[in-house]
Amino acid sequence: MEHDPVKRSPRAKKRRIAVVTGTRAEYGLLRSVIAAIDAHPRLELQLVACGMHLLEPFGRTIDDIIADGWPIARAIRMQAGDDSFGDQAFGLARGVVGLAKLFEKSPPAIVVVLGDRIEAMAGALAGVTTGRLVAHIHGGDVAPGDFDESLRHAITKLANIHLAATKAAARRIARMGEPPESIHVVGAPGLDRIREILIEQTTQRAAGPTRRR
Repeated sequence: MEHDPVKRSPRAKKRRIAVVTGTRAEYGLLRSVIAAIDAHPRLELQLVACGMHLLEPFGRTIDDIIADGWPIARAIRMQAGDDSFGDQAFGLARGVVGLAKLFEKSPPAIVVVLGDRIEAMAGALAGVTTGRLVAHIHGGDVAPGDFDESLRHAITKLANIHLAATKAAARRIARMGEPPESIHVVGAPGLDRIREILIEQTTQRAAGPTRRR
C-alpha cells in the first residue's frame, strides 16, 4: 500500500516563514499574505513588527496587529521618530542588528519583505547576511525621483525570490540581471482586501437593509 503524504503531513516539520512589517500601509498590503501563511498546515508564521509600528507619533500601529490577533515573534524599535536622514540611517542599522539576532536564534526558511522602506531593507540585509532566503513583494515598481525607488531596487538585488505585481515590474527585475526562474508575477496582495470588501458589500446588499427597532 502506498503511503499517503497528506496523512504524514501533521508529523512533518513546519517551515518557518518570517514576515517583516514596519508601517500601517505596508501591513495592510501584507495582511492576506500573513493570513495565508498562518493558515497553512506546513508553515509557521514568524511575524516581526518594527520601525514606525512602534512610534507613538505615527499611532503605534503595532496595536492594530495585536488587535487582529496575530502572534508577534519580535518587536524591534528602529527609528527615534524625528524622520531625519540620520535617524533613518541609525534606524536601519538597529533594524539589521535586531533582525539578525532573531534569525540566528530562530532561523526562518524564508524572510518576506514588501516594498521599498528601510524596514524592508533591514529585513533583506539581515536575511542575506544570516544565510536566509529573501522573498521580495512589489519589486520592480517605479517611483521616479524618489529615494525609496533606489531602496526598492537594492532590495531586489538582495532577494532570492521576486514576487512582482505586474508583468512590467517583472521585466524590470529581469533587466537587473535576476534569474528568470526566480521571478513570479503574482499580482498585488492589496487587491485581496479590496475583494473582501466587495464580497462584504455584496453580502450586505443581498441580506437587505437592517431594520431599526
